[in-house]
Amino acid sequence: MSVRLERMIAIDAAIRNGLSPNVPKLMKQFEVSERTVRADLEFLRERLNAPLVYDRARGGYRYT
Repeated sequence: MSVRLERMIAIDAAIRNGLSPNVPKLMKQFEVSERTVRADLEFLRERLNAPLVYDRARGGYRYT
């Protein structure tokens, strides 16, 4: 399994578990750049049709 796929599976799991990850947390957790995290989130949203939104109240991402 590719590193990117493993990272996106972990991001998905964090969101499903209600952890509301944000970009800085994901950057630190996976030791990647902001650009990489944003590309992963965009891939989840656009290519996998994940109902991903940023929730300001939670300070991170969640599914609608």
